[in-house]
Amino acid sequence: MNILALDTATDACSVAVMKGQNRFSRRSVVPQAHTKIILDLCDELLAESGLSRQELDLIVCGRGPGSFTGVRIGVAVAQGLAFGLGIKALGVSDLQALAQSTVREGVRRILVANDARMSEVYFCVYENCDGIARPLTQEQVAPPQQAADLFRQYYEDQGTVLIGSGFASYEPLKEFSSATGEYEAEQYPDALYMLDLALDSAELAVEPEQLLPVYLRDQVTWKKVSEQGKAPK
Repeated sequence: MNILALDTATDACSVAVMKGQNRFSRRSVVPQAHTKIILDLCDELLAESGLSRQELDLIVCGRGPGSFTGVRIGVAVAQGLAFGLGIKALGVSDLQALAQSTVREGVRRILVANDARMSEVYFCVYENCDGIARPLTQEQVAPPQQAADLFRQYYEDQGTVLIGSGFASYEPLKEFSSATGEYEAEQYPDALYMLDLALDSAELAVEPEQLLPVYLRDQVTWKKVSEQGKAPK
């Protein structure tokens, strides 16, 4: 199967291509510049892999959670590419992609907590099931203490990996990172790890217009003028 995966849900912009058994990937941390480079990255990586757009079987994108604008950009680009090529699209959880990046021998459980701003974190618990990070809980966005309470129910002394910026950013979660040597501060999901997830759930691919973003909350992470104490110009 030939797959193009892309992600713009965070400050990082990443693209990955699967051509048969071969994989190609590229990632750049470019805050607020995703729209300027994402299509060029796709074309560059397709050229590197020797694939044309017309040879693709599936378009995959990070469907969130992440920044509102970033998630929308990724979904829109995936929809446009899939629609133009007449193929299906698949949305992959950005938290699950982070968890997938830690999957290796000896890892049984993965706790993911990424800073969502506004004193909240995006979080979820995953389990390594034959090389795929499968969710044990629902994805949530909530104050760090709520995430810590959930993590205590799933944390194990051996075989547990922590990943995400939330563990270093908020006091209630720091106890976990100090209790284990298996902590990774990586906060940016990578389209490369979405390829395995796409293969695992390819049957869930949908028509482009049915591809939906997942925000987890309906508030934006910036403050309104009235909340900043400034008068509008």
